[in-house]
Parts: sequence; C-alpha cells; structure tokens
Amino acid sequence: MTSHPIYVAREWMYKRVDENTGEITEEFKAGLRQFMEVITNQPLGREQGIGTCPCFKCINEKFIKIEIVCRHLYNRGFTPGYYIWLSHGEDYVDRPGNIGRGRRGVEINNGRYVGESSRRPIVDENNIDRMVREAFPENVESSNVVEEPNPDSRRFFEMLDAANHPIYEGCKVGHSPLSAATRMMGIKTDFNLSEDCVDAIADFFCDYLPEDNLAPHSYYAIQKLVSGLGLPYQMIDVCRDNCMIFWREDENLEFCRFCGKERFQVSNGRTRIPYQRMWYLPITDRLKRLYQSDRTAAGMR
Repeated sequence: MTSHPIYVAREWMYKRVDENTGEITEEFKAGLRQFMEVITNQPLGREQGIGTCPCFKCINEKFIKIEIVCRHLYNRGFTPGYYIWLSHGEDYVDRPGNIGRGRRGVEINNGRYVGESSRRPIVDENNIDRMVREAFPENVESSNVVEEPNPDSRRFFEMLDAANHPIYEGCKVGHSPLSAATRMMGIKTDFNLSEDCVDAIADFFCDYLPEDNLAPHSYYAIQKLVSGLGLPYQMIDVCRDNCMIFWREDENLEFCRFCGKERFQVSNGRTRIPYQRMWYLPITDRLKRLYQSDRTAAGMR
C-alpha cells in the first residue's frame, strides 16, 4: 500500500469487517457517513435522492436511491481501488507539487480526504456533457450567476439537464435523454430511416422502459434535443456507382452525368428515394465551435 495521503486517509474503505469479531468496524461506519455526505450533496442527490453506487457489485454503473447506496456499501463494501471518488465529483492529479490538492480542490483536511463536491455540488462530466458545454461556451463560466436566463442560457441549462439526468431511475451511468437522442439520430443516419420509422422505434423504446422514463418519444423530440448542440449537416444524393454527387449546379439532375444511371429508385410513393446518400458536415460551423472553446482554440493556431 502506497503511503500517499489519499490512500492513508481512506484506508477505512477497505477495513469494513473486524477480522477478530466479524463486526463492521467503527472506522468504516464513520468513513461511510463521510461518503454519504458527499453523495447527498451531489446535484442528483439533492434534487432526487439518487446517485451512483460504488459497491462491490454495482461499481458505479447504476443510479439508485441514496439509502440503498448506503445499504449496499454497508453490506458489500466498496469496489476495489476506488480511493478517488471520480464518479462523485472528485478529480485528482497525482504529480509533484500537487500533493494534497487536485484540480477540483481535493485535499486533506484534519485527517479527512474530502473533495470539493462535499462543499458544493459538481456534475460528473461525460462525453455528452462536454458536447453541451462546448456548444454553449459563453454560458459555462457564468452558470452559477443567479439571474433571469436569456434564451441561449435557458437552452444551455435545458441541454445540460438532458445530458446529466438519468433516463430512468436505476439506469446505467451515462444513459441520459440526450445520449439516447444522439444515438437514435446516428441510427437514423446510418440506415437512412424515415421519420415515421424513427417515431415508431422511439415509441416502442419508451413502452419498454419504466413509466417515468425521460426517453425522447418521437423524431420531433429527438431532433429538438440534438439540434441544440448546433451540429448542422446536409444530406446529398450520390450516384450509386459513386461517379458524382447531386449538389449545387447538379442538384436537380435525374441521371448521373457520367454513367447515365438513375438517381432515384422506382417507387409508387410520393417520397422519392435515392439509391445512395452522403452526409455533409459543413466545416465553417465546426471551426467556429473549435475557436469558441478555450480547450481547443489554442490548438487551432
């Protein structure tokens, strides 16, 4: 066992049972109370009374009620090696000159190793969360200012909530309304699904989830969530032999200028279906996004 302060301060996590008596140790009980203070002060803990469970079996993969988290930890113990509570707001960098302090103020305090999450709530970031923050860079730094939000700020907070809110209680970590919407939009794109088809899939998906689920129930709801990220795209028809794309001056052509093959499949329906399509992602808006983010702007120079 390393002598680093964090491991010393949290040895109690793995000293749950007294080897001589078989009873739960007082040291573990005291430490568990400390951990429960942290998880209770997380946003989801305060608002809904739920959080991720780091017990030996759940390993931070499910959102469950806080009292059940406590019960799991008391009966099962912590998952091995979870000295830094990354899924509960802590972020620690172990490097010279940083002993006892991490990027989010994780520090040793009177023998207790506490994260800033125990002093103020921090949302555990994931990929979707970062996408939202980079889509609204002007709102990130001022997210703690109490004032009437403008439309962009309101949209930012709505998107952030959709990125961090579990799709239903007890679901896997990272499964949020926004992650479901982006994945469904990706499936629609990959398989060229119609809007009616996406509506049917979304409705079917919601029917098999718990009644209080927050999954988008239609293509409109999916589109509304994803569009807030500001990731525009264009759908362009392509010759089935990849000779050309039907774009700009060739946008209205019915046949390929090179091989002469038809652009559209034979169909009795009103909607004309091309043999092949591509998805064009305009670079201008993406460059703007990269320059708006402090994290990526430096690398663009």
